[in-house]
Amino acid sequence: VPQYDARFRGYGLNKVVHLLRMATVFNFKFKVATTGHFVAAMEHEASVDYLKTYGPARDPLQVARIQALFDMAREEMDVEIAMTAHMPELSMITSCPNLSHPACGVLRIGCCHGSISGAERAVAQEASR
Repeated sequence: VPQYDARFRGYGLNKVVHLLRMATVFNFKFKVATTGHFVAAMEHEASVDYLKTYGPARDPLQVARIQALFDMAREEMDVEIAMTAHMPELSMITSCPNLSHPACGVLRIGCCHGSISGAERAVAQEASR
């Protein structure tokens, strides 16, 4: 299972991005349980972070920040998908916990911790342009 994207702090789209990455990049298959299974959450007050993003007095900067992060995450997923299409062995590599690794500049694909070769890194950098 890929790690949660730590850039999504507070409230907004963190679980959506996580599940989207699982489905699109890592090809997880989800099934809907139609009988005998359910999830419930206790009713509670809206959190301060929720109100900053979606409440009546929402902060337009927070809304824009969350949308920009979502857009960046989608673009990174497109790069990950393109890279694994050209190098299927990368599909087995766990995403790097760093947004990008300074030594190689590769976004979220195992980076240079010994998991990809110099040639693979060059292809990854080219794919991310």
